[in-house]
Amino acid sequence: MGSAIVTGSPGTWSASVHSALLGLVVGPSIESQVQPSPFGLPELSRAGLAASLPLGPGTVALSGMRQGGRLYQETEIGLSAGLRLNRMLLLGARLRWCHLSIAGYGSASTVACDLSLAVVPVEGLVLATLLQGMNRPTIGEARERLPCVFTVGISYRPAGSMEIAAEWEHDVLYDPGVNAGVEYAPAEIVRLRAGVAGGPGSWTCGFGLRYRGLQCDYGLMVHPILGPMHTMSVGFSFE
Repeated sequence: MGSAIVTGSPGTWSASVHSALLGLVVGPSIESQVQPSPFGLPELSRAGLAASLPLGPGTVALSGMRQGGRLYQETEIGLSAGLRLNRMLLLGARLRWCHLSIAGYGSASTVACDLSLAVVPVEGLVLATLLQGMNRPTIGEARERLPCVFTVGISYRPAGSMEIAAEWEHDVLYDPGVNAGVEYAPAEIVRLRAGVAGGPGSWTCGFGLRYRGLQCDYGLMVHPILGPMHTMSVGFSFE
């Protein structure tokens, strides 16, 4: 949905990133995600895996992601925890171990901290905020800063078959951008999605299939200059 991760029905991967939304995940779940050759560049290929487990009033999640190839590679391992404080308020935190390796130059690691908050004032409406890299982490001898991103989003479900989501995102090093999208379910097992993402005016579309606990999703984002990027995921929820 336009790359928006604020949603009232989050997948395991998006909930592990926006950890406050883990409070909306029902039952243990696992999800794998791949982006093969983004913008036609196999060197940028990305793969990730996330799993979540409810524990009492909260939910914990473990995620891992690897992007790049033999010459340049980024690896990230995250531990997330989300707690539902009451009917309306959800709080989440995430620790990320970030590793960078460049052939001929060596490797370096650092730790980043994220904090998120979500409010569900009425059924079908979610207001959420996320601060990524709140500790302003740096990596390598050059002390290059990792992204510090502030996101504010809203998700509204006017009907059981439709959801609308929008978020404002600002990386401190770049101009802010807006992600927005809509999801429609013409049948119980089918989800259709469309939206816009980021400052340069990328557009997105995709679909999802649900059958019992199994979910399969495909998304396409087309950048006006760089071209298309495909994202595919498969997950299972043990509800």
